[in-house]
Amino acid sequence: FKSSDLMAIESTGTSKYFKPFLKELGNKYTLKLIKVKTSPDLCLKRIKSRDSSVHIPVSDDIIEKVNKEAFEVDLEFDAIIDNESTSVDEILIKINETIN
Repeated sequence: FKSSDLMAIESTGTSKYFKPFLKELGNKYTLKLIKVKTSPDLCLKRIKSRDSSVHIPVSDDIIEKVNKEAFEVDLEFDAIIDNESTSVDEILIKINETIN
């Protein structure tokens, strides 16, 4: 393993505990918030195409509810990445630009 001073956390940001969690992290570390967004339809399509043996099954209604709540999360993002048609390489470049 390569040692690093970086850590990534993936979250919808919808939990009532998320903002206090970010505040505590921000008191000790430098934070970079990156929002990765895509349309609800494409998100649902991607979820349905995943290997169900390694993912928790979730109904379409719950996915729709989570997506709606995540869309409404209002944070001071350092970058917003459109994941509708952006290549993996372009996403990685944007992330590296943001954290460096």
